[in-house]
Amino acid sequence: MANSVGRVVILTPLVVFGIGMVGSVAVESGMSWYRTLTLPPWTPPGQVIGFAWSMLFLLVTISIVLVWMRVPRGWAFTAIQALYAVQALCFLGWTTLFFGGHAIVAAGVVSAVYACAIIAGSVLVWPHSREAAIVQIPHAAWVCFATALTVVVWTLNRG
Repeated sequence: MANSVGRVVILTPLVVFGIGMVGSVAVESGMSWYRTLTLPPWTPPGQVIGFAWSMLFLLVTISIVLVWMRVPRGWAFTAIQALYAVQALCFLGWTTLFFGGHAIVAAGVVSAVYACAIIAGSVLVWPHSREAAIVQIPHAAWVCFATALTVVVWTLNRG
């Protein structure tokens, strides 16, 4: 068990931040289009968004490691791991759809699924590790905010 925890502690940040880097490529590729959009006044500046995602990736990493250490292997563990995978796919899907494909509505749907996956995962984790669930609260809040922002951006730019 100690060796597997060590591997998780080493590999999880690499995987999580790797996913973040892949997403940032999609974001960067769509920045010229993004700058043409009408944004609501409460849109955070790019530096805030980048910092927030970096902190969220750190919290996700902590949550995954805590789950690995505290959740007994079985259906809950498997479901939680699957929800982390859904979160990763939704993050990549949102960035690719929004910035790469300019598909704002589809990105909003994926973002809503993303928020649901975070919340569902936190609910499943709670009985085993409250800490792992609690560190996901900012992630869920940010993704809900991003979903709302996506909907408003669509509303301001449709047609």
